[in-house]
Amino acid sequence: MDDNDAPDLTGEFLYGVWKGSKKSKREVGEMFGLTYGQCAGRIWRYEQTLKGKPAHRPEVFVKSIGQPLTLEGDWLIFGDVHAPTTDYDMAQLALMVAEQRGIRQLLVAGDLLNNDIFSTYPRKSMPIPWQREKAAARHLLQEWLAFFDRVVWTAGNHERRLSKALWGAFEMEDLRDLIVGPDSPVEVSRFGYCTIETDNGTWRVTHPRNYSRIPLRTANKLAAIHQTHILTFHEHHFGISWADDGRHLVANGGGLYEWRLFEYVMLDDGTAPIMVKGFTTMEDGYLNLYGEEPYTNWQDVLPETQAAARPALRIADDLAA
Repeated sequence: MDDNDAPDLTGEFLYGVWKGSKKSKREVGEMFGLTYGQCAGRIWRYEQTLKGKPAHRPEVFVKSIGQPLTLEGDWLIFGDVHAPTTDYDMAQLALMVAEQRGIRQLLVAGDLLNNDIFSTYPRKSMPIPWQREKAAARHLLQEWLAFFDRVVWTAGNHERRLSKALWGAFEMEDLRDLIVGPDSPVEVSRFGYCTIETDNGTWRVTHPRNYSRIPLRTANKLAAIHQTHILTFHEHHFGISWADDGRHLVANGGGLYEWRLFEYVMLDDGTAPIMVKGFTTMEDGYLNLYGEEPYTNWQDVLPETQAAARPALRIADDLAA
């Protein structure tokens, strides 16, 4: 049964099933994925209308805010691209790994661009113009669409800067349409997380609103809450370990940013942790992390390929142009 064939689980419908069978209200609820309380409550409301009480009107209440995406298969996964302050060479390495491994699906887990002009934080200097950010994000999306069969983009806190500035008038679809047009096959989600179902369990790939200076701490807490493997972005940490429960893996995915171009990082000294770049692949249910030397031996991963160790200069020259 697909969604179009599914019955409207009103009190009247459930009442009819209950009265027309020898099943209990709990059993009727279980038939349609409802708890006992939900089923009994809807039947009770309908019974009240039969007694002349005001009719129930569930249609005037919000029923859903949508659903996060559930994905399957192998994926190249990265987040925190922060275009145009992107480590373009690291982004190219990610595509080279995907090509080598035969991965045809890409998940961008939030913060594709900065949206600095829409930030509510006090500014130390003039932000990079929105048109420059849009051009960089468009180039990246077009590059990825030419390479992958499927591109999925979930929301991050920097995407939400635009929707917050416009009081929720813009959704992820609107942001995508502004960058690459309404006919683009890029799939977007208003949720800051999605799940990937694998033979090794469920992975929750998330761009959470929480931040911890300590790597993997946020991921560890999320693993305890959701009882899944967790891959987080947003904090700009990088690494993988077991969660405290010893049953789930937790990972920080790094990012494709060039943090040396972040003015809020570079203009003044601070004690925040150094940001670490990286990206991941999900292959046959196993998460693999790729980072800068010496974490990843690029000569071994990509033979005959010279991976740039310090790609910031080219990006800086581009931004100065």
